[in-house]
Amino acid sequence: AYLRIFARVALQRAKPLVIAVGGSSGKTSTVAAIVAALSPTHRVRSGTGMNSESGVPLGMLGLRMSEYGASSWLS
Repeated sequence: AYLRIFARVALQRAKPLVIAVGGSSGKTSTVAAIVAALSPTHRVRSGTGMNSESGVPLGMLGLRMSEYGASSWLS
């Protein structure tokens, strides 16, 4: 719950343009093409592989976790 709150606050402050890609196939290639097209003129953040309940807010906050143990969450 805390991650969602912090991610929501970060989004409200930054007001980014969010582009979501969905579907059954070709998502990785599509995301790579979008990143390549927008990178030269815009700051781009790609959240590849972070599509879980905790991964999405962590990606929005720019945080990476190497493991999901109790000590990692506390740090």
